[in-house]
Amino acid sequence: MEALTFPKPGQIEAFFEWAVTNYVTPENLQYCIDNNLDIITAALNTYKVTDPLIAPIFRILVKRNWYTIESYFIESNKMYSLIAHKPDCQKIVSTPKGINYINRVRETSYQYIYNFVWGRRENT
Repeated sequence: MEALTFPKPGQIEAFFEWAVTNYVTPENLQYCIDNNLDIITAALNTYKVTDPLIAPIFRILVKRNWYTIESYFIESNKMYSLIAHKPDCQKIVSTPKGINYINRVRETSYQYIYNFVWGRRENT
């Protein structure tokens, strides 16, 4: 269990990048844009992170590495690089509509992960 909850530096970031870049294809990206879906949340759901057996471990991992994961949602260039990792994906998001989409994804996926890991935020 210690190997899971105390991974080596960079492993969580590598897993997050792997999970997203393997899910983000030009087809998935275009589908999510056309249907106003958050591609990061869709990617995480594909890997069943909300499954009752996986969710507790996922929460521990993200909590212990929160600042690393959070940086993808705060730094627009990191999110852009993650989504635009393939030339065909880059063409899609290098438009005004694509840039607006990435900004929305940063916001909605941050809220999703924050709420899933830490619990719902109360509006103040």
